[in-house]
Amino acid sequence: MQFKRVAIIGAGPGGFYAALELLKYFSGRIDIIDRLPTPFGLVRYGIAPDNQRMKTVSRVFSGLVDEFSNLRFIGNVDFGVDITRGDLLRNYDSIIYATGATDRQYLRVPGEDLAGSFSAMDFVDWYNGHPLRRISDFPLGFSKAAVVGGGNVALDVVRMLVNETSVVRSTDVPDRVLKVLEENPVKEVYLLVRKGPAQAKFTPVELRGLGNLENVDIIIDPRDLELNEEEAGYVEENQQCHLNMDILRSIAERPSGGHKKRIHIKFWHSVAVIGGRDSVEWLELRSNAARGQSREPEGDAPRISVDAIFSAIGNAVGMIPGVPFDERKSVIPNIRGHILDENGEVLPKEFVAGWAKRGPSGTVGTNRQDSAETVTTMLRSWEHSNGDRGARPAGMDITEVLRERGIRFTSWDDWMSIDGKELSAGREQNRPRVKLSELDDMLDCLNRHHLQNG
Repeated sequence: MQFKRVAIIGAGPGGFYAALELLKYFSGRIDIIDRLPTPFGLVRYGIAPDNQRMKTVSRVFSGLVDEFSNLRFIGNVDFGVDITRGDLLRNYDSIIYATGATDRQYLRVPGEDLAGSFSAMDFVDWYNGHPLRRISDFPLGFSKAAVVGGGNVALDVVRMLVNETSVVRSTDVPDRVLKVLEENPVKEVYLLVRKGPAQAKFTPVELRGLGNLENVDIIIDPRDLELNEEEAGYVEENQQCHLNMDILRSIAERPSGGHKKRIHIKFWHSVAVIGGRDSVEWLELRSNAARGQSREPEGDAPRISVDAIFSAIGNAVGMIPGVPFDERKSVIPNIRGHILDENGEVLPKEFVAGWAKRGPSGTVGTNRQDSAETVTTMLRSWEHSNGDRGARPAGMDITEVLRERGIRFTSWDDWMSIDGKELSAGREQNRPRVKLSELDDMLDCLNRHHLQNG
């Protein structure tokens, strides 16, 4: 096989897992390109700070770059602005898009535009110090909140709203975020889940983390945990659901501890209206009865008094400039990772992995199998193409293209400098790290490092 170049757009789990699989069979150049100046995407900016164990997968990804000299990280490059699809097609033999799901999902109910109505994505980006979101101050001036959603992000948001200050201080949140969370006045949170516990997408690890919160009472109506015959059969066969039900029942059976902080988990409820004059003051709920369920709605669900609401109903895959997109399914159209054009024909050089391939579902680890399928498809496409017969088309190293355009891209060495500064700041405060959350601060750190090292 002649020398080949592969570009992976997106340095999150989908992108790094694709690189991991590709490196098993491939000795050509692999460039992982990201719009952030730092690698790891969802691992760094999506996982809640109080879940440091989940973030350790970044060590596996770091090991790849350290071990394989043909793998490069190229950060601070905005695809569609700094470089285009045409640039990649001219300078690479194959491209894998692993850009994740970065668009918000909305409840689409009256009152959603009131002050105090937030996207969970904004809250997550704020407490994780996302440098491109520009969320400098999150207004945590409320005592009662609702979180709408039945997945791990909803659990993350609930935990971060009620966590003990001592727990938050042991995480890697930026200093400015820590200062706000230390003054957090939230005392009561409603977790509103549209379906029942058997349908919820929580993972047992995340659910157990909620149950282990200190100085918090968690209230669950035992009737919400009753299963009909169909649900009981599904739970019995699904290990994750079985564990979830055990955890939920254990929580529901606890006696009240008389704590000042409380979490109400309400299954089978949706938000019908968000009410208030100038800001969120109350929610009108709707009781849901799933098709085929024996339970029926028990009349009109009550209003609950809250000062804020967080929508955590999932992210949406956004369009990538110039790349085919299926708006109905909200994914890049593909067959086993090979991208299809508008006529359903495969595009010879273009592939997709991760959430952009299958939609925003699964955990960080789910991306490994998904990326492996895409890489297998790509390697088979090389075997069946005529691309190995003859010389490779002329192309530039993409870093030369970026330099010609005056783009200040970052390298793996640059990330090591940022990483070192964050870890050093963390040691001073007895924390795992203290994140730099401003892009300018990151670039200033790199400029000082380059001046000191010539």
